[in-house]
Amino acid sequence: MSNPAIKQISHSPNSFDKKIEIPNGHLLVNDNLIALVLQETMIRTWPASGWTFLELDQNKKYAIFEADDSWLLALLNLQNGEWTADEDFMFPVFSLEEDHDGEYIYNHETTERIYLSVE
Repeated sequence: MSNPAIKQISHSPNSFDKKIEIPNGHLLVNDNLIALVLQETMIRTWPASGWTFLELDQNKKYAIFEADDSWLLALLNLQNGEWTADEDFMFPVFSLEEDHDGEYIYNHETTERIYLSVE
């Protein structure tokens, strides 16, 4: 009996629309799947349906995603592979803010400020 998760992991890099370079590897993104590849090893995959890649933070520690049907945000920690997504419209974990240093994602649970790339 086949395992659907194993099928996802077997995707080749050529089956992805975007290849984003990150320290020690790259992030692969298409309409259905997000894959984290570190040192040429696929670490983990996540369903991408409903999420659009926005950008990396300025330290290239997080990949930032926005929900397709709302303003909710998700962060993928590129160092440990942890995916954290807003799920509650009334009490979101993340919000987009701005101060004298630029735009950032504010994490309401940890109070961390994740500054967006300056280009």
